[in-house]
Amino acid sequence: MLNNYYHATAKVAFEADVLGGDQSVDVAIIGGGITGVSAALHLAEQGFSVALLEAHEIGWGASGRNGGQALPGFGASMHKIHQLVGAEAARRLWDMSVEAVDLLHAQIARFNIPADPVRGYLHAAIKPRHVRDLKLEQEELASYGAPVGRLLEGAELRARLNSPRYLAALEDNISGHIHPYNYTLGLAKAAQTAGARLYARAKVSHVEPGATLTLQAGGHEIRAKYLLVAGGAYLGGLLSGIAGYIMPVGTYIMATEPRDDVAALIPGNEAVADLNFVLDYFRR
Repeated sequence: MLNNYYHATAKVAFEADVLGGDQSVDVAIIGGGITGVSAALHLAEQGFSVALLEAHEIGWGASGRNGGQALPGFGASMHKIHQLVGAEAARRLWDMSVEAVDLLHAQIARFNIPADPVRGYLHAAIKPRHVRDLKLEQEELASYGAPVGRLLEGAELRARLNSPRYLAALEDNISGHIHPYNYTLGLAKAAQTAGARLYARAKVSHVEPGATLTLQAGGHEIRAKYLLVAGGAYLGGLLSGIAGYIMPVGTYIMATEPRDDVAALIPGNEAVADLNFVLDYFRR
């Protein structure tokens, strides 16, 4: 088991199932992160039999050790997406991403998950071009009817983000941050309660395609009508058809030692990220 801040502050009592024999299910899922356990929950609640197979522990990968930031949107600003796909499609994509954030908060409330949800985000500019981009984004989101916040500058910015590094920041009350490991475990526990079987330490070594798929894991066979692959960066060469589409990317999370001045640095407890392509992002 990993030894990090999130594991040290875990509050969800969850015990994964142990794969002890062959079985047949409607849907097999590879990967025990947020995508996998969320899908297991929704499928089980719709009456499907589900077996989820995780090579390590539930939440072992990025879902259990990320920056904890929860926000709508995509890997480019919405005004850039507008230029790529047009106004109507951009609006639909935005609405879908907001729905995802709303679902996250709804699941936390529904299952009483101790994920410490906080609404509030500051998109921060560290160069003049970023300030212009924030103004364009503010205008784009306003055209959707989104609750767009103010563009903070000068003393008003310093009161919210006490650092000389930033030139401006756009308020965002849709986004925020959570404890991602507790969220992942909370969803896993809900999926298990709904009837899904979530197996830890059950690495899939081979997938045999066919009308009924057969997965080899831990010396056992799992037969399924459907397969959802949610292993992300850790699939390796398991599925040759998609291996070439997985790009290695590094992201690095660290926790500081306790500091008395942290609350004064971000008094509103927002999450923060700059606008660089290789960006820095942080939260209290």
